Amino acid sequence: MANVIKFPKQPGTFNKLDPVLRSPQATKAKPGYANGIVKLFWVIGVLAWPLIKWVLSIDCVVQFLRMLYFWNSIGHNCGAILLLHFALLTILTYFVTIYKPKGI
Repeated sequence: MANVIKFPKQPGTFNKLDPVLRSPQATKAKPGYANGIVKLFWVIGVLAWPLIKWVLSIDCVVQFLRMLYFWNSIGHNCGAILLLHFALLTILTYFVTIYKPKGI
């Protein structure tokens, strides 16, 4: 086992992350319009998620087949479009299933 020695703090300095020294105003969450908009978007997304999931999944399959068809064609960026559609599906899946706004 290692011995942990806490050095005394210099007079006049403090740690902003120390909960004892943190001001009560810094710990309160400031209400705003952005939190309400995110909550509203999350609730609508959760309620419509089964339909959105199917539509985006079929869209990703169509984009994948389109990418395969235009594989050697010059001037088509179907791979990048597929990646963008799949990233949207992944982000929305994370947002609906894992993220939960405070207060709900």
